Order: sequence, then structure tokens, then C-alpha cells
Amino acid sequence: MSSENERGIVDIPLGDAIDVVQRPILSQPDDQQPNSRSALITTSAAAAAIERRKASIVDTSNLSPTGVKRYVRHLLVFRSVKIAQFLCVCYILLLTFTNAPFGLRDPATGWIIDTRSPANTARGVIMVNGAARAVVAQSHLQMFCLGVSRMSAFSMYPVFVCVFLTKCRALVNYLSGTPVSMFMI
Repeated sequence: MSSENERGIVDIPLGDAIDVVQRPILSQPDDQQPNSRSALITTSAAAAAIERRKASIVDTSNLSPTGVKRYVRHLLVFRSVKIAQFLCVCYILLLTFTNAPFGLRDPATGWIIDTRSPANTARGVIMVNGAARAVVAQSHLQMFCLGVSRMSAFSMYPVFVCVFLTKCRALVNYLSGTPVSMFMI
């Protein structure tokens, strides 16, 4: 994988460069290897490869206006996924923290409890459209934790859909080369 230039210095890929820096490679002197040249691997070549890799990673500290633009462009590569994630988070926050009938919050107490059944509230569930949901929150800390957990869960749904669709397409491509393709439309 490495190549040697005219000066006898070996050019190595980044992954190998990191190995060179972490564990030194000892070469034998030329008098013990009369028919081959020993490779001169310098740590400066390895350090240069690491610096090139570091330069390609976006650093968010001390960004200039052009650096901010580059960082924003880096974030917006999957713009539609980010927008879908934002919409999912807005939906779940509205559904969780608005008052009934649209949301789950009890207008009288301000907490998320089952107003029809104190027994369900004691068990930690509320009935929503005939299904028991474990979303009871009776303090500020519980409301905060419920909000964080539901935001993180719902923000992952668009990514899960994208992963499912890409894997589904890969499966269809694989099956198209097998005898199963006769039964596919």
C-alpha cells in the first residue's frame, strides 16, 4: 500500500501513518541487507499525513465568517432529513406539553396524569385512545426528562426511515441477481 519515491522515503496512507507514529518501525542497516534498500520512514511524513487529515475535519472553535459558512454547509448536506427531524421534534413537543384535548397535559394541575383514573396515574400510565401510555409526569424534573426522551426518540425516526429505505433498495438489488427476481415486479 505504500510507495517509495526517488529519495527512498516511503509515502504511506493515513491509517498506516498513525501506526508509524504510535509504534516505531526499526529497519536494519544496509550492510545487513546487501540486495535491498532500507526504507526510511520519518515521523515528519507521518505527522504531515495526520495534519492533512486534521485540516479536512471542520473545527468549530474560532471560526472565521468563511469557516462558519463552511460549517453550516457541512451541516446542511442532508437538509431534508434535518427539516424532517425538526418537524418531528415540534410535533412531539406540542403533543406532549399542550393541554388536553390536543395534548396530554391536564389543564387543572399542569402535569401529565390520567384524569379519569388515579389508579392508572399511580401505576405510571395514562390511557390515550384506549391504549396505555407510560408518560406520567408529576414534577418539573419528570417533565424535563420526558421532553428530552421524546425529543431524542422522535428526532431519530426520519433517519430510521432513510436507513430502512436504503437497506430495502440494497436487498432488492441483491435479489434481482438471484432466481427470486422472477417473482419480483
